Amino acid sequence: MAGTDLRRRLETLRAGHGVPGFVVGAHHAGRTSVAACGVANLDTQAEMTPDTAFLTGSVTKVWTTALVMTFVEEGKIDLDQRIVDYAPDVQFGADTTAAGAMTVRQLLNHSSGTDAGDYLVDTGPYPDGVDRYVDLLRDVGKLHEPGATASYNNAGWFVVEVILKRLTGKNFLQLLQERVIDRLELERTSADPGNAGMHHTAIGHFPAAPGHVPTTRFMLPETLAAAGSTLITTVGDTLRFLRAFLDPPDLVNRLLAPASVAAMRTPTVAEPPGPETGYCLGWRYTAREGGLVYSHGGGSNGGTAFAVLSPRDDLAYIAFANSNASAALHADALELFLPPERSPLRLPHQNHDAEALGLSRCAGTYLRKSRRLTVTPHGERLRVRVEPVLDDLQGAEIYETGAATEFDAVPDGPHSAVADMAGLFDGRTRLHFSQADHTGRYQLVYLDGRLARRVEPALPGRDEDD
Repeated sequence: MAGTDLRRRLETLRAGHGVPGFVVGAHHAGRTSVAACGVANLDTQAEMTPDTAFLTGSVTKVWTTALVMTFVEEGKIDLDQRIVDYAPDVQFGADTTAAGAMTVRQLLNHSSGTDAGDYLVDTGPYPDGVDRYVDLLRDVGKLHEPGATASYNNAGWFVVEVILKRLTGKNFLQLLQERVIDRLELERTSADPGNAGMHHTAIGHFPAAPGHVPTTRFMLPETLAAAGSTLITTVGDTLRFLRAFLDPPDLVNRLLAPASVAAMRTPTVAEPPGPETGYCLGWRYTAREGGLVYSHGGGSNGGTAFAVLSPRDDLAYIAFANSNASAALHADALELFLPPERSPLRLPHQNHDAEALGLSRCAGTYLRKSRRLTVTPHGERLRVRVEPVLDDLQGAEIYETGAATEFDAVPDGPHSAVADMAGLFDGRTRLHFSQADHTGRYQLVYLDGRLARRVEPALPGRDEDD
C-alpha cells in the first residue's frame, strides 16, 4: 500500500474512533511501510510522525525474553531450573511449596500461578525499588498450581530482573541496552527513562468529554521497567527487532540463534479457554487455520502499543495509539495489512457449542490483585462490573483512568460469554468460567488475560427490566 494512501486510510480510522494520534509500521514480504496521523500531544499539538517515539508498555516483555535467551545460549540460565537456585532468598508467593518449585520458564510464559498479575505498586526509585517490590511478593496468594495454565502476570518479570542482576551485577536497563538494543544498532530505542526527552515522543491521553485529555504522568513507576514501564522506541526500531522472529529469522546473527528464536515461538502453556491460545516464551500465541500468530499488547499511562508477528504471512507489525481506549482502532488498522490470500491473521468464524452457559453458576464476586469483578445475571445476559482495588495500585492509580467499569456479556458457549467490546486481537472481549465446585458454581473467571477467584457466593438473578 502506498504511503499516501495508507496515511489517508489511517486518518479516516483514527478520526472515526476519536483517538488523538496513531503510528503504525509493517514489514511484509521484504517491504516496510510506516505511516502516522493525528497529534502526538494534544497540549502542544505536535504532529504524530512515522518516527515519533512512544512507550511500548508490556511489549517490553518480548524484548526482556530475548534478553534472557542470550543468557540461555551462554549456558548461564536454564529455563527449567528453579527460581530459588538463582535467587535463594526470593519467595514468589505465600505458598512456599509452589514458590520453591517454580521455574524460570514459568515466569516467561505467565504460568507461575501467583495472584500478582497487576500488582503495580511504586516501591521507590529504580533500581533499589525492585528488591523492595520482590519482598512484597512473599505474601501474594495463588490462583493455580505453577505450570497448570496461563494467567498474565506482571510481577514475574521483577523476579526475572532479580535473577539477571544476581548473575551479572547489572540492572535490567543496562543489560537490555548492551545485549539487545546495541546488538541491533537501534538508535531511537532506550529503556532509560532519563532519555525520554531526547527525541520527539508521544504522550498518553485518557477519554474525557468531549474527547481526550493528556496524561499528567508520562510513565508508570520506573520500578516496573522489566515488565514494561520505561522502554521508549519507534515503529522503525521495533520492526527491526521483530524481524528477528520471522522465517527465516532476519538479523539473527546479531541477536539470537535460530534455536532461541524457535523456542520463543513454541507454545508452552495454554490459557484457560485453550488450547487455541496461550503463551510461548514472551509471546502470546493464537492457533488458527494456516499457522500460529504471535502478539503482545502494551499499555502505558494513556497509550496502547500492539505488536503482531505472522511468520506464515512473513509479516511483522507494530502500532501505537496515544489513548487507552483504542482497542477497536488497533483491530481496524491491522485489517489494512492483512494479505489478500488466506491468512492465519483473519478471525475465524466462531462455531460455539449449543449448550448454554448457566448464568446462576457464574454469579458472584471474583477478586484478583488490583481488580474486583462482580457478575450478576441480567435477563439472558451477564452484567459485569469491574472495579479497581487501589491499594494494589499505589503510585500507578492514573493507569486506571477511563477504564470500562460495567458492561453486559452474552453467553456464547458452555463456559463463556462475549461482550460487545473490541479486544486487541481476538475480536470481542470474552469471559471464560472454570473450576466448578460441588454446587456447580464456577470458582474462576478469566477476563483480559487474567484469572480472578470467587470470594463471595452467587447473587440473586434479576429480570431484564429490573
